[in-house]
Amino acid sequence: GLDALRRGEVAQVVLAGGMATRFGGVVKAVLPAVDGLSFLEAKLRQTTALERELGLTVPVALMTSFATDAAIREHVAERGLGGLLVFHQFVSLRLEPSGELFRDEHGDPSLYAPGHGDLFPALRRSGTLDALRDRGVRFVTVSNVDNLGARVDPVVIGAHLASRRPLTCEVARKEGDMGG
Repeated sequence: GLDALRRGEVAQVVLAGGMATRFGGVVKAVLPAVDGLSFLEAKLRQTTALERELGLTVPVALMTSFATDAAIREHVAERGLGGLLVFHQFVSLRLEPSGELFRDEHGDPSLYAPGHGDLFPALRRSGTLDALRDRGVRFVTVSNVDNLGARVDPVVIGAHLASRRPLTCEVARKEGDMGG
């Protein structure tokens, strides 16, 4: 894992496009999370600490949505969090159980960000995948902006490389609220 990081082959993708409907529709990435830092700042600080410790750079790509992009870009500018590759996930239409379009209180079709499922096509179509490849990136870590336990970890990267598998993921039993 350390060797792959030192060769510049590892990037981080942070998913920040969710509409946080269970949070009241706020942009989770910019909410205070710990020690006065937003979720996004805390996440990026973890990566910056690793970069300083190892004397290297980990490219970071941030996936936003139509619902989060403006607030996140404003937050990035206000807090001096530049240097990120920012790309959009796609937009979809909500449907009624009958299959008809769900309409909001004004009669307009209700849009939503479809979640993690469009990561790979959005990464490709946005040009971000090519930008990462141009930097020599071969491996990408992916985590939600509000999962501060998921960070770029040389041990996890090394275990992935040793497994010789195309994908490694961590899963955990989720009790209670099954959203997200």
